[in-house]
Amino acid sequence: MRLVISLFCLALTASQLLAESVSELLHFDHLGTQRSYYIHLPAAHDGPMPLFVLLHGMGGSAEKLRYGLGFNERANQQGFAVLYPQGQPLADSSSHWNAGLPFSKVDDTGFLSDLIAHVVKAQGLNARQVFVIGISNGGFMAYHLACSGRIELAGIASVIGTMSARDWNNCRPRGSVDLLHIHGVHDPLVPYRGGQSWTEPRVTLHPVPEVVRFWASGLPDMAALTDQRPLHLDGISDPERLGITSYTAHHSNRRAALITIAGFGHDWPFVEQTGLSTTDAIVGFFLKKPRPDDINERQARLAKPLEPRRAAHQR
Repeated sequence: MRLVISLFCLALTASQLLAESVSELLHFDHLGTQRSYYIHLPAAHDGPMPLFVLLHGMGGSAEKLRYGLGFNERANQQGFAVLYPQGQPLADSSSHWNAGLPFSKVDDTGFLSDLIAHVVKAQGLNARQVFVIGISNGGFMAYHLACSGRIELAGIASVIGTMSARDWNNCRPRGSVDLLHIHGVHDPLVPYRGGQSWTEPRVTLHPVPEVVRFWASGLPDMAALTDQRPLHLDGISDPERLGITSYTAHHSNRRAALITIAGFGHDWPFVEQTGLSTTDAIVGFFLKKPRPDDINERQARLAKPLEPRRAAHQR
C-alpha cells in the first residue's frame, strides 16, 4: 500500500508574506505536458547567479514552499536565484516526484533536467553552480536526479529524504557533486537507521550514514576530518544536539556532510525546534565553499602532531 507523506503545513503571517517577493506561476512544456513552477530572482545582482532548486515533499506544493523557508530572503541578500518546480499529482491527487517509484510513470528526471537548463539559459544564470535541495520525497528526487547523470549539478541537499535502493545500485553522477544530508534520528517515515521503504514494502533502505559514506566513496581520495565538522558550516546554534560528520578530498574541494538531529522526526528542521537553521546551513555549505589551498592547509594542520603544552612559568 502506498503511503502518502505530507511534509508540513506552514502557518504564515502577513509579515512573512510581505518579506519575500511573490512571483507568478509559470509554465513549461515537457513532452506535451504543461508543468508549472515559480522562480525568484533578486532585484539587484552582478553577473551570472547560482541557482537553488527547491523540491517539495509528497503532498506538498511549490507555492507553499517558496514562502516558509526563507530562501527568497537569503537570495536577496546573497545574490542567487531560486526555482520552485511543482510535482505532478498521483491518482489520489497527492503531488509527488518520481524518484524511480514503482507506482509512477512521470518523467520527472527529464522534466527537471530540461527545466533547469531552460531557466539557466533564459535568465543567464551560472550553469556551474546549480544546487538541488529536496525535502522528504523531494530529497529522494535530489539523489535520483544527480544519480541519473542527465544534468551536471554542483551539489545536492537531502532533508529527511534518502537514496533509494535502486539508486544505490545504479548511481552514475555527472561530474563532482557535493552532498549535504540532514536527518532526524527518530524519523518514523524515512528511518535514519535504514529499514523498510515506504515506497516499496519489500525494499530495504540503507542507513543514512552509509548513504553519505557511499556518496563520499565515489569522490576520489576522500578522508574523514578528525574534528567531524566541515568548513563554513552555518546555521548551528545548538551543536550539542547535532551530530556532524564530514568528508573532504585532499586535493580538491569536493565534500559530503551529514547533520543528524537527536530527538527529531520527519519535518523541516527550524532553528527554534532543533538548534539548526537548515536554510542557512544549506546556503552556507554550498556558497561558502573553501578553496583547495584552505583545505590542504587545514588537513596539514590536523595531521601535524601537537606540541606539548608548556607550564605557565616556562612561557
